[in-house]
Amino acid sequence: MVASEVEEVIKSVLAENEYKVIVKDIREKSLTSGTMGFRLIYGIKGDSVVIARLGMNSIRLTIILRNSLSSEKASQLEEDGWKIDVRDEETVLSLRIDNVQTEARYIWELLVKSLG
Repeated sequence: MVASEVEEVIKSVLAENEYKVIVKDIREKSLTSGTMGFRLIYGIKGDSVVIARLGMNSIRLTIILRNSLSSEKASQLEEDGWKIDVRDEETVLSLRIDNVQTEARYIWELLVKSLG
């Protein structure tokens, strides 16, 4: 199953980068869609947080970093599709992947580039 491969890749990249990994299953009720479920994977390391939201139709990755990115790294990540929001004390990277059939290897590459 592709979703479980993606989940395992996310957890392994976080563990390799010494993040504490927490996995939670969430159910939300919506007025239009009924009840929807998704899996949240959190990675916590010092002041940095990674949040991966794996839903039925999309994957959302959010990374919150306390340190700023170099302009070279920021432009490289933007080329890969990341949205970058620089705030006073943190940098927020976000990416939405609408194709849940995306290969786990692609997710691995995105995370390794952003965390490395």
